[in-house]
Amino acid sequence: MPSKIKILKGMTVSVMTTVIALGSAEVLLRWNGYAETAAVYYDADVGLRYFPNQSRRMIRGGRDLGSVTTNEWGFRSPAFKLKKAPDTLRIACLGDSFTLGWGVSNEETWPSLLQDKCDKRYGAGRVEVLNLGLPDFNTVNELRLYRSFASSLDSDLVILGYVENDLAPETLGPVSKVAVFDQWIGSSAVMRAVRIHLYHKIGVYQYAHNAQNTGRRELFNKNKLVIQNQPKHEVARPYWNASMAALKELATAIHEDQHELLLMVFPLRSQVPSSGEFKTEESGILPPYQRRLGLSAKALRVPMLDLREEYARFGADLYADIDNFHPGPAGMKIAAKEIDKLLASSDLLPKR
Repeated sequence: MPSKIKILKGMTVSVMTTVIALGSAEVLLRWNGYAETAAVYYDADVGLRYFPNQSRRMIRGGRDLGSVTTNEWGFRSPAFKLKKAPDTLRIACLGDSFTLGWGVSNEETWPSLLQDKCDKRYGAGRVEVLNLGLPDFNTVNELRLYRSFASSLDSDLVILGYVENDLAPETLGPVSKVAVFDQWIGSSAVMRAVRIHLYHKIGVYQYAHNAQNTGRRELFNKNKLVIQNQPKHEVARPYWNASMAALKELATAIHEDQHELLLMVFPLRSQVPSSGEFKTEESGILPPYQRRLGLSAKALRVPMLDLREEYARFGADLYADIDNFHPGPAGMKIAAKEIDKLLASSDLLPKR
């Protein structure tokens, strides 16, 4: 009996010591700024979503890329009301991490930069630009978001930022169903320190894929070059068909709401020479990726803004060094500039 009591006391001391150590580490790490983590959840009606009213960190490969601040609706956009103010024009920006602005600050995203340009061109407060970009989205997710939320915003213009990975299968769900527990554990300063310094993939709040989704995405990545460059290939057709069908439904819904849709296409990284020396194809024919999108846009009577040529003129400096895939601050500026030019020369926004 004495030995059992001794063992029990030892276990109690060990548990208390561990709890005290973890609690002390949590307090110390929070004091040193480790309390902010990526905070996303899976919305079965839409896809991956950010929790509202959060200030969280962007993490990739163990690197801290800065903060993402979300508003009351869970978007990286200044606060806004569902009903727009009288005599105000509204632009809703749909898209994935390129629109969200992965790796750049809030004010460096292309929707934020477009807001600055609209303030200068039309007057402060005349046009409201909403960033509705969310991580890991594709065209199906963007259609769902429009139907479930964005359609109620009465936007005069919807801009869809399209990227080649929008052809990938949509997110189907989180790895684990215990989202509340995962959120609490993942939001701790201790786990944040672990993610940054030891193992950056810990936490379902960053990778919301289940086993089925992982398999579908692995198949997509395996055939990515065929999908990008041979849209009519039997391997590529299912991905293109799904994306273009969603684009058609999105365009139809927006047009039925008496609003305009602009398709803005970001180029493949391989289409942007490192030197920035751009040469137009002698045939004048667009590459397969842009050509396929252009055909769909034309059929849907949706204007398409192709950033390929402008990006290629400036070269690799437009991309962030975090992954050489997402646009950095310079790339975001080009996108905002080209949209502003198009708005000035078109009737996409009502003239009042």
